[in-house]
Amino acid sequence: MKGIGVGAPNGNFYTGTIEYAPNLPWKGIIPLAKLIENKFKLPVTLTNDANAAAIGEMMYGAAKGMKDFIMITLGTGVGSGIVANGKLIYGHDGFAGELGHTIVIPDGRMHPGTGKKGSLESYCSATGVTNTAIEILENSDRPSSLRNVPKDKLDSKKVYWQNIGTGTRQCGHVLQPGGYHSFWGFDQSRRPYLKANKRTHGSQPYPGIPKQSENIDQSFEGIRCSHIRRQCARVGYEM
Repeated sequence: MKGIGVGAPNGNFYTGTIEYAPNLPWKGIIPLAKLIENKFKLPVTLTNDANAAAIGEMMYGAAKGMKDFIMITLGTGVGSGIVANGKLIYGHDGFAGELGHTIVIPDGRMHPGTGKKGSLESYCSATGVTNTAIEILENSDRPSSLRNVPKDKLDSKKVYWQNIGTGTRQCGHVLQPGGYHSFWGFDQSRRPYLKANKRTHGSQPYPGIPKQSENIDQSFEGIRCSHIRRQCARVGYEM
């Protein structure tokens, strides 16, 4: 073994630290790469888990051959890795591409980890999707098949497709990517999401994504699910 690669939430590629991770019990700045290096006496490289997933997809998965795309990871949080001109975008401090912390509803729901109100992650993470469904069911008489599901059995797998489309389109307006690549921790099915997004936005393609492109899965208008799925981050940080 010549070295160790780590993909972790809020991992900083430049410093090898995990910094103020809102969805982990660790507090403050954790020098994780240094701790592992001291333990195993091997060089260690650390990066954000969504960035590692983007590298894995670019080399071996759905984004192979693409130079401009966004990797979106959905699970406990909403992560994203942005690749432009074939290079991963880290930003000046190592934390570029935090799509989940962009504000989509001003003064909206409080994120318990960051203290921000109305962030995409507050609504589109696994926990956020479930909370949204519960709020709608409790505060309206809207007909829904989810009313047949006991509250303690309601989870993101049953309701996530109602909440993601707007944030993804906003990202497209800003970045004009060649495609979106999703690694969905709480559900591997992409069809419900696409149907929900079409209900919200009609048949207009995603910003920056032409309907006719050899690099795009035509039936999903530029959105691809991870080809290597749960292996993509592992492959990425082993590079």
